[in-house]
Amino acid sequence: MRVRRITQGNVPISIFDLQTIGEEALPTPYVATSDIKNIYSEYKEDIIGLHTHEFYLFSWITSGHCDYNVDMNNYKLESNTIILLKPGELHKFSNVTDIEGINFYFTSDVLSNVSSNMSAQIDMELFTKNHIVPITSKRTEEMLKASTDHLRRVCKESDEGLISPEIKKMEMLIFLLKLLDCEEIQNNISKNAVNSNSHLIFLQFQKMVDEKYQSLHKVQDYSKLLNISTKHLTECVRENSGKSPLQIINQRRILQSQRLLLFSRLRIKEIASNLGFLDSSHFVKFFKKEVGTSPSEYRDNG
Repeated sequence: MRVRRITQGNVPISIFDLQTIGEEALPTPYVATSDIKNIYSEYKEDIIGLHTHEFYLFSWITSGHCDYNVDMNNYKLESNTIILLKPGELHKFSNVTDIEGINFYFTSDVLSNVSSNMSAQIDMELFTKNHIVPITSKRTEEMLKASTDHLRRVCKESDEGLISPEIKKMEMLIFLLKLLDCEEIQNNISKNAVNSNSHLIFLQFQKMVDEKYQSLHKVQDYSKLLNISTKHLTECVRENSGKSPLQIINQRRILQSQRLLLFSRLRIKEIASNLGFLDSSHFVKFFKKEVGTSPSEYRDNG
């Protein structure tokens, strides 16, 4: 684990990555693990401050409690809760008391050997829809205990050179599929998508928006990438979300603008440029229409 500290618009942010640092540069591992208690002790100042990751995070808090903020939402975390985060999400902990559990970190390489549909399902259904998931069923708790113990052993054996990194990637993927199928996650997955092909198109669209919202702003841009008509894309998105594709695109741009307004000191015109607006006046008009207040008012009231 490595931490880089940067200042984004006068706001200090810590960035965690999986690069191993030693006498010589080593390849970035695809999967890594740590005990929550140990990682909190070692990186406390970074964890209680605003920070982000260059990897996906699965965290299972088995005991203790704390306050937690991610994407402008505040949570009180109790024992037997999991946290699911995607790369780049800003978050921080506070009022941490006797917290214990286990973390697993993995890079996007873990999803590179599965179909685009499966990759989109894990990325969107598991990590985008869920940040905080209280574990309520005994069956899920037993699965988590057995699976995390196994995956911890796999990571240890891989680090010792007993098994290949590819096996570790596959075991991480198997764990994610088990997690996707658990009761608490399934309860959050949309049940109104009777057409599975339509639902997969919707997931792929969402994933593309998440990756390309800064440069692609038109529905036609995404329908071309998906090799379907704009009409068909609109039908799939409405069937699965009740929203239009343009609403999904705009919501993602708004989310990033809110992050930058609250967690940076970038000027309005710099945020507008970051989000692909030709000038700040267009951004201000867009933000006010979507949020109901100007960017400067939103920042001042945040």
